[in-house]
Amino acid sequence: MKRILALLLSLIFFAGCGDDDEEGGANTSGDFDGTWKVTFIGDYAKADCTGDIDSTGWAFSSILGFSATLEIDGGSATFTTIMGGTVVDASESTFSEVDGAPCLDGECLPINWISSGSVWSVGAAADAYCEDADGNDTSDADEIACEGNGNDWYASSCSHSVYTKQ
Repeated sequence: MKRILALLLSLIFFAGCGDDDEEGGANTSGDFDGTWKVTFIGDYAKADCTGDIDSTGWAFSSILGFSATLEIDGGSATFTTIMGGTVVDASESTFSEVDGAPCLDGECLPINWISSGSVWSVGAAADAYCEDADGNDTSDADEIACEGNGNDWYASSCSHSVYTKQ
């Protein structure tokens, strides 16, 4: 469960603006103004964002009442995650649009429009990391050291998320 939350939150801070076919420049909201609900999350088979997408974790977390929304209002955005009716996290960011890509706190998401103005998707790669029993990242740099210290190792991965305008 922590892995899904970590991957979802990483979407907000994913670096690297992508180019789009729309003409450039920075805007504050454009097509993005409004509420966007995360309607799908899956993990690619390979960490380089290729292969089949496994949505088992998404199905399980949905049963437990997981939901996430991104509310964009002009130059600001709020990303909220809810689990079982309780807000788990609500983070605020600045919002802009650069060359058709949504940017939060200056970090742009390379998106693909599935349905212009209403549904978009993003692939987000996550580096491998080590986590202790309290859910904190450790300084262990590899799987052997991490697990040797009694911690949990999470291999590099890539997730696929779909946002639908409400």
